[in-house]
Amino acid sequence: MRFVATLFRNLWRHRAVERDLDEEVRAHFELLVDEYRATGMEEAAARRAARLEFGGTGQVKDAVRDVRPGIWLEHFWQDLRYALRTVRRSPGFGVTAVVCLAVGIAAATGLFSIVNAALLHPFPFADSNRIVSLGLIDKGKPRALSVTVPQLVALQQSDVLNGAFLPRTVGR
Repeated sequence: MRFVATLFRNLWRHRAVERDLDEEVRAHFELLVDEYRATGMEEAAARRAARLEFGGTGQVKDAVRDVRPGIWLEHFWQDLRYALRTVRRSPGFGVTAVVCLAVGIAAATGLFSIVNAALLHPFPFADSNRIVSLGLIDKGKPRALSVTVPQLVALQQSDVLNGAFLPRTVGR
């Protein structure tokens, strides 16, 4: 529940969160300055040493912002607002970008459909990995396989090629 409350506060009370962050960073910096002054340093030297150890306050704030709950939602909202402002300023560019994305997505979808049908699932029936091809090699040369009706019936009834034949009547 605390996560949801923090998320809500970060998203809808942004100014208050930033104000609190400013105060907290400033307080930590002042504590570090006080520690250096307690060791006997002058005010200016203590501030300089604290600034070197602490780093830039902007960098510290950015690091804190990057781990806040909901930061991805905040970034998404900022990106969306920027995109809408850009499209409003130059609608021709926006239309061109949308058309390019649509054509690219359509081409990728079509290509995937072809690859999926041809390479990944080439046969539209179950157990396609059990397909066998019967052939006849006579004296080292392949020939067409000719099977008589009794041989075909025997093959259909055998357990070796179970389910390999469609039930058809001879002559069709």
